[in-house]
Amino acid sequence: MSPLHHLFESEIKDLYSAEKQLLNVVLPTLIDVSKTPCLKKGFNELVDKTNYQFKCIKHICKRLEINFPDEVCIKMSPIVKELNRIKERENCDNVKDMKLIASAQRIEYFKISGYSTATRVAKQLGYTEVAELLQSLLNHELYADNKLNELAIMRISNK
Repeated sequence: MSPLHHLFESEIKDLYSAEKQLLNVVLPTLIDVSKTPCLKKGFNELVDKTNYQFKCIKHICKRLEINFPDEVCIKMSPIVKELNRIKERENCDNVKDMKLIASAQRIEYFKISGYSTATRVAKQLGYTEVAELLQSLLNHELYADNKLNELAIMRISNK
C-alpha cells in the first residue's frame, strides 16, 4: 500500500470511529448534561446529521474495501474525558453549557480536519465520487460548527 493510500485509509478509519463514538457516547452525554432546551434541541439535531455521516463513511469503507476499525479513535479520548469531567464537576449551568459547546466544537474541528485531508487525498488518488461525498460531509461539518457558534452566542446572551 502506498503512503498516500495508507494516509487515506487512516483518515477514513479515524472518521468512522469518531462518528461512531459521537453517536454512541458523546452526543447522548451532551444531550443528557445540557441544561437549556435550545441546546438540547441543537445537540439532538446533530444526531440525525451524524447518523447520515456515519452511513456515508460506512459506504466509503465498503466501496473501497476498507475494514471497519475495531479500535477507538484515540484522538477523541481527551474530549470524552473532558465531557465526563464537565458532567461530574461543573455546577454552574451557564458555564456547563458553554463547556459542552466548546467540547462539541473541538470534535467538529477534528472532523473538519479529517474530512478536509481525506477529500484532498481522495482527489489525488482518483477517487472522484468519494472525494465529492467527502466534500459534502466536510460542508456538513462546517455548517455544524456554525450552528454551534450560534448556540454559544444564544447561550451567552440568555445567561
